Amino acid sequence: MEFNDVPADVPSSYYIENNTSRSLVIKATLRSTNALKGGLFSGSLVVNITYD
Repeated sequence: MEFNDVPADVPSSYYIENNTSRSLVIKATLRSTNALKGGLFSGSLVVNITYD
């Protein structure tokens, strides 16, 4: 996973001024360490958003 080209395991902060918006690009890549078999794949991610 990446947020604005920063790996998700690297802590990062994004400042957003009052009454404005900001886009964050979220990318994900599905990888396997074993031989792939046909069928459904799924995954999940929790994004913790805090504000002051």
